[in-house]
Order: sequence, then structure tokens, then C-alpha cells
Amino acid sequence: MTTKLVVENLKHKPMRSLLSFLLIGVPVTLILTLVGLAHGMSESSQQRARSVTADIIVRSSNAGTTINLGSAALPEKFVTYMRTEVPHVKRAMGVINDPIDLPLVMTGIDQDEFNKMTGGFHCLAGQRGLRGPDDILVDEAYARQKKLQLGGTVRLDNHPWRVVGIIDGGKLARIVVDLKTLQYLDGATGKVSQIYLKLDDPANTPAVVSFIEEHTSLHAIPIEEFVGMFEVSRIQGVNEFLYVIMGIRVIV
Repeated sequence: MTTKLVVENLKHKPMRSLLSFLLIGVPVTLILTLVGLAHGMSESSQQRARSVTADIIVRSSNAGTTINLGSAALPEKFVTYMRTEVPHVKRAMGVINDPIDLPLVMTGIDQDEFNKMTGGFHCLAGQRGLRGPDDILVDEAYARQKKLQLGGTVRLDNHPWRVVGIIDGGKLARIVVDLKTLQYLDGATGKVSQIYLKLDDPANTPAVVSFIEEHTSLHAIPIEEFVGMFEVSRIQGVNEFLYVIMGIRVIV
């Protein structure tokens, strides 16, 4: 009986049936797309953070437990301090982040320190690293989206950059430039956004975190705890946004 009723409705009221399908199908598809996108971006960010192979990330005390990476609030002298004065620290690397089009961030690095800590980028085309102050490395997805070619120019942060390499975007950042150049452009000379620490033994992580918290005004976070901040359930506003979309779907 139910099947016959459905069939008759489709035959005699096709437009109403089509609109009913759209009213149900479009919101459901939208919800699934948004949830998938949110989880995909979260997992990608977690992978990039882990790939640095650091044990601890150090941030300014006012950064708290948020994942905002755009503020360059740390004096760069703390990189040297971490490297020379904090026990069990094998490597220390400061980076600066500049939000381009959230959640996309451009990251400034010291190429030598980055290579020592991580082994360098996996290069898909062009140079494996930065050689000049205006060089830029972009990942394959961004190069494809913006139709960038090796040797071409891209303007970011009101500055022309020369594309010298296309990298695998699974390590640290999707867009990478020289640390000193980005500091100058951001008016943050001598400052970094965060410091990555690699220890002689990961088992010493709690002791090093305690030492930094006691002897400085900085906030030290084990890398796995930091990675956990990128989980969708812990990103402020994301769950609320999804609930609103689902609510609209129910109303429709």
C-alpha cells in the first residue's frame, strides 16, 4: 500500500516530489560535506604538527589552550635560551606564522634549523628548500588551486614571492618562506610565534615542561597535547556551527 502511494505521488505530482527530494537531500549533503571537511582539515593539521618530530611546543603565556598560531609574541632570544639553558633540549626552532586566508597560514622558517630538526621537506618539484629571502615553497594543492608554476611569482602579504619549489604539504605548513623576511614584513623583527623543541629523549618531556614553566613566563605544551587541540570537538565554534546547520536542516 505504501509503495503504491509513493508511486502514485511520483506519477501525478512529480514537481512536489522533486522539491521534497531536494529539501531533504540538499541539507543532508551539506551536513555530510561540512562534517567531512572539518574532520579532513583537522586530521591534516594534526599530521603537519606531528611531522615536525618535535616533543614540545613553546608559546607565549597569553596563548592559553587556543590554536591561534598567528601572533608573533615571543622574543627570538628564547630560541637560543631553549637551546643552551634548558636541560635535555637537543634542537630548538622558532617559526613565525602569518594568516593569509584562514585557515591557511604562511609560515616563516630558518631553513637550516628546520632541516636539522625534521630532515627537510619532501620536494615534488623544484628546490627542496629556501635559498633566497624572497623564495617561497608551496604545497601541491595550493599550487594547483592558484595555478602556480616554478619560477613564477605569487603576491602574498603585499610582497612578491618567487615560487622555487612545490612540496608535500604534510610537514609543518602548506606555504613556507624565509623567517627573517616574514618577520620584517609583519613588523615582528626579532620575534616568533612559537618554538619547537626536540629532546634527547621523549621520556624527559614532563621534566622539561616543568622546567620551562618554572623558569620562564612561557607556556610549554607536549606535542601530543598540542595536536589534540586540532580535534574538531575542541575547536571553538565548529561544533556550534554544525549544530546550527543541522537545526536549519530539521526546520526545512
